[in-house]
Amino acid sequence: MNKPYQPIEDFDKLFKEYYPAAVLFAQKFVQDVNGARDVAQQVFVKIYEKREKIDIETSFKAYLFRAIRNTALTYIKKQQTHSRHTTEASNLQPISTIDPDPVEYQQLVQQIDALIGDLPPRCQQVFKMNRFDGKKNKAIAEELGISIRTVETQISYALKQLRAKLPKELLLFFILQQFIF
Repeated sequence: MNKPYQPIEDFDKLFKEYYPAAVLFAQKFVQDVNGARDVAQQVFVKIYEKREKIDIETSFKAYLFRAIRNTALTYIKKQQTHSRHTTEASNLQPISTIDPDPVEYQQLVQQIDALIGDLPPRCQQVFKMNRFDGKKNKAIAEELGISIRTVETQISYALKQLRAKLPKELLLFFILQQFIF
């Protein structure tokens, strides 16, 4: 026999009663009181926003602590990802300190020119007008008498071919060198 659905009616009372315990429970996962407060607040905000629709099968306390655990685990994953990205970013060499070897740079330019040269003639033309001449898609379309969609398709095809044939680092360098050098 299912019990009838009962929306959460006295949210303030539930918040005052369970918030301190929710923070302590969250702190067991996140190991940081500020992070635990964030987790508990996130859960209570979600509960408040959905208070009219929440159908709790067990007790509110069991529902709350399950939600705290799930939110805390998500919080930890986000913190780990942020930490990993911060570490990776700190290991990158700033662009301003990159001093490309002229011989290597010339080889890269030749390699990219050869790859662009392998593209179909119209695709080459559209790509060069966009990337080297700095023309917008609409201007290219008008100049060549083709649709904007065709211009977009040609540029997309050219980039796809370059991505497939250039290592990721060289492609990134190619894109950056257009703006820096």
